[in-house]
Amino acid sequence: PIKALSNQKFHEFSKSFPTISFGILTGDIKFNPEADVFINNAYEKWTASQVELLFKVYEEWKDEDKTIISTGSVVGDYYSNDINYYRNHKVALDDASEHLSSLGNKCRVSIVRPGWINTNFNDKTPDNINALTADQVADAIIYILSQPDNVCIKNLSIEPRY
Repeated sequence: PIKALSNQKFHEFSKSFPTISFGILTGDIKFNPEADVFINNAYEKWTASQVELLFKVYEEWKDEDKTIISTGSVVGDYYSNDINYYRNHKVALDDASEHLSSLGNKCRVSIVRPGWINTNFNDKTPDNINALTADQVADAIIYILSQPDNVCIKNLSIEPRY
């Protein structure tokens, strides 16, 4: 679902912030290593790809005035009785983002953690959930980027009202 969000909204970020260059990796859109902001969205079921990519980009950018925004999920906030690779991956990403954002280096690290998102890839949304839209999640990313230089929003969770 977040992949669809990123693909739909990537160019809108550039329009909203014409003085900032963006990099992204979703499988469809490739990373721009010269970017000011990197949207970390490379989740794949059988790997720790987002976590690995976060550490890799951070290592390159830690002393630069740049921003990494990872797309996580609130799924880790809820207990699950079954094996859920997606949940475990997102919990690891939460932990990695929190750790890197607390190191005090120049690079800002943030994570946006949405709940259910209404995209064409998500056909499992329960009927009683009024899912978030891609625009709402993109607005959260824009909010993070709109903060003054001395502010870093480490974690922004957004969920539909039930």
